[in-house]
Amino acid sequence: MADFNYTTRRKLMQNWAGWLKGQGKFLPTSQKQFLNIIDYSVLEEPARWLETIVRQNPEMSLGDIFREHMGNLVHICVPEGKEDEFYYALDQLNQYQLTAGWYRRSVRGKSYLPFVRRGIRILWSYSWLKYFKVDLIDIWMGGAEPEVMDFARHQTWNYAEILAAKIDLGDQKTIEGMKDILLGENNTGLLTYQLIMGIVMSKNQELYEILGNFLLAARLQEGARQAVCETMDSGRPEAFMYLF
Repeated sequence: MADFNYTTRRKLMQNWAGWLKGQGKFLPTSQKQFLNIIDYSVLEEPARWLETIVRQNPEMSLGDIFREHMGNLVHICVPEGKEDEFYYALDQLNQYQLTAGWYRRSVRGKSYLPFVRRGIRILWSYSWLKYFKVDLIDIWMGGAEPEVMDFARHQTWNYAEILAAKIDLGDQKTIEGMKDILLGENNTGLLTYQLIMGIVMSKNQELYEILGNFLLAARLQEGARQAVCETMDSGRPEAFMYLF
């Protein structure tokens, strides 16, 4: 992927953002604001609008709020047939530890309020997959266009939650792809922090065990050990306790 660089990735980012904004030009202003993307940063005004709705409906899950208040936006961003997967990914957010850069909240709660911005970024990540017309696992297994793989592997974006949702909902292509990445010796798969997070965010005990064996086999390979140990507390308590 030597032919690709910051300039080519920046161009793809701009193309995606422009396409997304164009798709939403007929949306009401409250939803259209979510498509004003600048360097993958969530703008304050739409985030606060959504946070207000979450506060007003504490009994509703984040997926239900998106379904009820932002259904047209979801239709634009999420690939056809993946809507339920997206809503499931949102509904699981309050099961994970809240991590934002160096900040980690050490306790869990029922409220979805701390996860609003994360939910918006997951929506954008689904829109990437829709724009590039590619399945998530194909990016990591070498099944996507080289320029798309380069872009996805260098750009910061939330896909751990998508991966976890696919695993939990029984997407065999994704599950087998994860096994190949963890067990294969000569595959083209790339093990990243987000991929490890996707496993520990899932409910799949078999993948916990394979990841645990990978950790033991890493021994003195500092990068591999560090990647697992730094992310093992980012998902479900069951995954952390197993790996611990």
